Amino acid sequence: MKKITTLLFLGLFLSLSILAQKIEITPQYGYHLNSKAHYYQGTISVKDNPTYGLTIGVPLAYNLYGEFSYSRSDSKADFFATRPDYTDDSFEMASNYFMLSGAKQVGTDKVAGFGGLQLGAAWFDSKTSRINDVWRFAVGLGAGAKLYLNDRIGIRLQGR
Repeated sequence: MKKITTLLFLGLFLSLSILAQKIEITPQYGYHLNSKAHYYQGTISVKDNPTYGLTIGVPLAYNLYGEFSYSRSDSKADFFATRPDYTDDSFEMASNYFMLSGAKQVGTDKVAGFGGLQLGAAWFDSKTSRINDVWRFAVGLGAGAKLYLNDRIGIRLQGR
């Protein structure tokens, strides 16, 4: 909880001090819908859990933004073995996503829709020493809406 509070405070502080330069800084909180992955040795299933993070957007051209986002979800993973030389296991893990994206924005000064393609890395951080961490290439699509309350504050609703 202390990490979330620090991240939100940092995001709010940065958004107030940098917004005059047209940089958008958005603290995030949402829900991560996880899934299963099938391997030769078995199947790993990661539980759904809340996610939090930060997005930094920089205008590149008219209604085109370059964005960097970081998001994290702490969860539990279950491994179900299909080979006799492996055993079932459960462990805590964190899914971390570091993404760069281009986002096209259309709309008015009060409401704007956006969509974009994301490329980056996913780090699956095991919280136990018996399971190795894994880094993977990550691709995503995102879309949503920005609701501007005034010139400096808005709400970003999105799905990725």
